[in-house]
Amino acid sequence: MSILKNLRGRAAPLNVKDFAELLDVTEGTIQRWVRRNQVPAIRVGDVIRFDPGMLADWVELQAVGSQRIQDGINRLIRMRDRSVEDTSFQIRREDLGEEVLKRKLGPGTATPEPTAATGNGHPDQR
Repeated sequence: MSILKNLRGRAAPLNVKDFAELLDVTEGTIQRWVRRNQVPAIRVGDVIRFDPGMLADWVELQAVGSQRIQDGINRLIRMRDRSVEDTSFQIRREDLGEEVLKRKLGPGTATPEPTAATGNGHPDQR
């Protein structure tokens, strides 16, 4: 039975042990989540209880949030892969122009001459 079906089928509140068993985590993990307000809990003194309906909603929100994060990561990976394949955005030396090269090399420094010309009219393209 799925976690959501299990939670939706319950009427009585869960304790820390029940919730930990349901999620297959330690009781310490559940208590840490409660201390950090990462999970909806009902606290009465030292007693911690969980409303099954609220927990089911929380589990669904966690799944949606995780999916959005994963979608964002996948989108970034696709963008990276496309940018590696597409070299049109890369700046080549001949794209910089003489002024930028002079600033980079320093005043009074001659621009280095290219070693070979491509025959397309521009001596600096390779």
